Amino acid sequence: MCICAIIVVIAENLLPEGNVRKSVYFLLGLITLTCFLTPIRDFSLNDLTIDNEFKQSQENVDWLNRETDRVFRQNITTLVEQCVSKVGAKSEKIELSIDTDEDNCISISYVRVTVSEQYRPMIGDISTEIYKNLGFDADVVVG
Repeated sequence: MCICAIIVVIAENLLPEGNVRKSVYFLLGLITLTCFLTPIRDFSLNDLTIDNEFKQSQENVDWLNRETDRVFRQNITTLVEQCVSKVGAKSEKIELSIDTDEDNCISISYVRVTVSEQYRPMIGDISTEIYKNLGFDADVVVG
C-alpha cells in the first residue's frame, strides 16, 4: 500500500496541466482505492467465528493434554527405573495407568513393574524403594 501511495504521488507531480490531469487523477484514485481494498478482498467472516476459534483452542488443549500425559509417563517410568536400579535389579517392563480429572490434574492409578526371575528375591525391596522415594505403591511381578 505504501508503494502504491508513493507511485500515485509521483505520478500526480509529473502530470501536465490541463484536461488530461482530471482523467489521470480519476485513474490514480481508482488505483489507490484498489490498493487499499485488496487486503480486504481476502477477508472472510469465517475467520471471525467463535466456533473456529474454539475448535483451534480445543485442539491446542487436546494436544497439550496428550503431550503432558506423554511427558508425565516418561518421567515416572524413568524414576521407577532409577528406584529399581538402586536395589540392584533391572526392570523388563514398567506399566502405569494414570487418570486426568476435569481440572487436568494427573493421578497415578497403578504401577506394575515386571522383573526377570533372577530378581524374584528383590521384589519386596523394589516395592519398598519405590514407595520410599516416590510415595506410591507399585506391583512388582516376575515376568
